[in-house]
Amino acid sequence: QVSAQVRVTHCSMSELAVELLSGQIINTCFEEGDAVNKLRQDLGKTFGVAPTRLRLLSEGCELSDSQLVAEVAGAVSAIVVPAWQVLSGSNAKVLEIWDLDAMECLGMLEETAGVRAVSVDSTFQYAVGLCSDATLGFWDLENMEQTRYCDLRRALHL
Repeated sequence: QVSAQVRVTHCSMSELAVELLSGQIINTCFEEGDAVNKLRQDLGKTFGVAPTRLRLLSEGCELSDSQLVAEVAGAVSAIVVPAWQVLSGSNAKVLEIWDLDAMECLGMLEETAGVRAVSVDSTFQYAVGLCSDATLGFWDLENMEQTRYCDLRRALHL
């Protein structure tokens, strides 16, 4: 979470000072007619996150994208929401990682057979795919690589 205060500078623009929890202050300028949506876009670039992941609040309420920045009363807080990602498996022998904010596939992980089940540990960025040929693939999602492979038929002596 970051907090912000608006102040007018000596130039023709106003400046928004965004204070990070670390104490670092980031200043961003805006023109009188700029809407919150433009501020969200600018802050997204500054923080290196998708603007859709930023929530801007003032006095406990989320700011509307169409609201004018100059009309915001009080301190502004910006909260970065974790990305919405899902992992899917299919008979096409792949696991796919999807970014639901951008509605795009981030990557495909090839398996040995059709994928019947998937499990994800989002904290450690690992996944497991269970395939129709009784194999398990263990995946490092951050590096997009398979770290282990297990043939359950051999492991269970089937």
